[in-house]
Amino acid sequence: MENVALALDTAVETKAPEKQRLYHFDLLRTVAIVAMIFCHVVISLGDHEEGFASHFGYFIGAVVLGEYLAVAHAFMFAMGVFICFSRKNSPGLLLLRGVIYYFLNFVLNFLRYGISTLVGAAIEGEFASGAVEVFFTHDIFSFVGLALCLTGVLKLLKLKEVHIAIVGVALSLIGSFCTNWIEVPLIEDFFISDFLRTTSIFSAFSLFNWYIFVALGLLFGSILKKVENKDKLYKILFFVTLPSFALYLALTFVFGTFFLSKDHSYYGLSTGDALGLLSSDLLLLSVFYFLAKHMGEKALKPFVLLSANTTSIYVISWTIIGTLDVVLWYVLELIVPYWAIYLMGVGVLIASVFLSILYKYVKAKVLKKKRKSVA
Repeated sequence: MENVALALDTAVETKAPEKQRLYHFDLLRTVAIVAMIFCHVVISLGDHEEGFASHFGYFIGAVVLGEYLAVAHAFMFAMGVFICFSRKNSPGLLLLRGVIYYFLNFVLNFLRYGISTLVGAAIEGEFASGAVEVFFTHDIFSFVGLALCLTGVLKLLKLKEVHIAIVGVALSLIGSFCTNWIEVPLIEDFFISDFLRTTSIFSAFSLFNWYIFVALGLLFGSILKKVENKDKLYKILFFVTLPSFALYLALTFVFGTFFLSKDHSYYGLSTGDALGLLSSDLLLLSVFYFLAKHMGEKALKPFVLLSANTTSIYVISWTIIGTLDVVLWYVLELIVPYWAIYLMGVGVLIASVFLSILYKYVKAKVLKKKRKSVA
């Protein structure tokens, strides 16, 4: 059991070694987890009002914080970089972590959807249409699992980072072309939507459309390890990505969100839109690099803490949000105003961070006790 616990610990704590700590990535991941929590609170509690999609509060939470700011794509890019820097990046370990993450997705589905589904069934006297299917929805964890497995296989084939990047771009081009193109029966769709964006509820972060961020993260990590003058690298990045992202943002205001993707689909992200979002990640990363240099280690500690515990914070926050949705909507039948939703977002963030620290403390105590008993 101790080996299983250690394997799980390895699976959920992918980070760079302390002696070469990438503090600017800690800042990036902190922004990502904070934005993601507010996004999830808004899309879960703010979608019960008629015409919610046109509300400014919903737009800020769901689109600005949930799609364009450094969120899922930033996590994926950082994951690629951290795999490159990690000592535990052998093909076997990547495959093990991939399998664990893939099945963790369905545990998360139960935590965030299970309560509301059971309560809703108890109130209505029957399960709502599609209630069972939501348990099998593919989300960020199933993507991470498949991405780790694919990376493990590619490393097993002795592919270098530049070749993995080419694979990532090729998959993205295929995914761009196939978005919402395949319509198949429900059972087959459960498996296909892991890889390609389909029209069903199962489909979210499909491997072909989103692996490009992990692949380019691996390539960036390999470059970062070789470059000695990192100040120069990030200055170049800043002056390249600033106009690039400004242009992409301007075109977005003209042509609409994800204008380069089929049906303007976020989950069906095209290669062009992926590069647009990547420019925002690299721009923020450049700013955070110089910011981190002027912050002392003491000031950076809270960001390191959040960055190192993103998995547990993510799971806990979704569990809290799912419970809030049950109580406020299914039980009390309340439509919560957006100012209150954002205040709840602050509460969910604080509670999730506290509980993740408590979880880590208890887990360390349990593992220590088991080691002593074995000895």
